[in-house]
Amino acid sequence: EPFTSQGLAKHFPSSGLLEGRYFNTCAVVSNAGSMKGSKMGNFIDSHDAVIRFNHAPTEGFEEDVGTRTTLRIINSQVVTKPNFDFWGSPLYSGVALLVWDPCKYNASLDE
Repeated sequence: EPFTSQGLAKHFPSSGLLEGRYFNTCAVVSNAGSMKGSKMGNFIDSHDAVIRFNHAPTEGFEEDVGTRTTLRIINSQVVTKPNFDFWGSPLYSGVALLVWDPCKYNASLDE
């Protein structure tokens, strides 16, 4: 595993979180303020899968962005910066997470 040397392997499941799950429809929800006032919440939640980005909240905006999250795609800053409370925030629990890092193309995991 590439994350073993970093001590990160314990944070990853032994199998895929979406393994064996199939979806006919998918809503990809931006984290832009343009969603405010859209009243798309029920439409978004009607999809089999709902994908969200970064630290975009749903609480307090349910009418516009819905309540369901199947997968949340987050950048490494959300994981590493304390103000995002990655380890304590309910935004990141009970959903599949895909974390990406905007690193140099030739960087190793140690960099």
